[in-house]
Amino acid sequence: MPSTPSRFLKITLYFLLFLLLVLPVLYFIFLAPQIRQAQTRQAAQVSSAIESLDIFLDLSQTTFALLGDQLSDSPVPLNPGYIQDKLDKFISTWRNTALVEAVFVDNKGRLLVVSNDPEYRSLPSIDVSDREYFIWSQTARPGEIYLGLPILTRAGAFRGQYIVPVATPIFRNGQFVGTLGMAISVNNLAKSFLDPFKLTDSSRIYLIDTRGVLLYSPFPELQGIDYLEYLDEHPFPGSQFVRKELEKRAQSLESGTLQVILPNAETKFLSLMIIAHQPIVSESGHWLLAMATPLGPTLKLTAFPYIKQLLAVLILIFTFLLFHHFSAPKRKKGRKGARNN
Repeated sequence: MPSTPSRFLKITLYFLLFLLLVLPVLYFIFLAPQIRQAQTRQAAQVSSAIESLDIFLDLSQTTFALLGDQLSDSPVPLNPGYIQDKLDKFISTWRNTALVEAVFVDNKGRLLVVSNDPEYRSLPSIDVSDREYFIWSQTARPGEIYLGLPILTRAGAFRGQYIVPVATPIFRNGQFVGTLGMAISVNNLAKSFLDPFKLTDSSRIYLIDTRGVLLYSPFPELQGIDYLEYLDEHPFPGSQFVRKELEKRAQSLESGTLQVILPNAETKFLSLMIIAHQPIVSESGHWLLAMATPLGPTLKLTAFPYIKQLLAVLILIFTFLLFHHFSAPKRKKGRKGARNN
């Protein structure tokens, strides 16, 4: 006759079946609510970061507009020395912030005065007549402010870096005489006003344009690359779905959250990420602030302690069953058939 399974094997099988039934319940009881809470908290942090950014941009534009009024209304001739002095004083009040440069461009689009670091002031005249901020200033009215989308600088102290251009036209006697501009460093903006709002130490801040180009990344190897193309060149299971979702979010004017699997630039492995994003909107268009947090470290601080306690209880139950099995006296098998008297 076939042998029947031992009690130990039965206990083990029942326990494994119990775990298979319990683990999904554990997910919905402990993990799912914790993930939703983490997403909600991260979205709130992103919203606070945007508010901090808006305050800085509003304040810097207000003082910038006052400088423009001084240059327009001053009886002093607009010679380079006078302009240089005004721009130097303006930049000194914003030292160690994201506002890193002030410039004056003549009405032909030639860069005449630069204020940032003395070693860059002797640069030859640079033609910026094709830049959107200068084209805008030629038809703008006195006192109007242009806040542009991030651009890649072509020369000067911040060559090869992304800056947010701000501009206002300068008039004398009703005539357009030039453009006053300032540059806000995207890198400094992220480090000073956005990084402090990270959800956890493992959270990462990214600034992205509508094409998917990373304007700011904490990882130098990713800075300035088209992240959508990067996903095409480094595929993984589900990467096309992730690509389409990220492209849609980058072009959207709505804030939101999502869970996706992405390559972790630190560990070089795929990680489940929770991402919160919100657009940074101006009259010129929009770009995107995104905060990405690996789910593992986040749950380790929240749900995992509860799961560990429950698993400890399950292990105790299994241990008790094993102890009961090995300590219980074994029954002797009776003889087959009835004994004849």
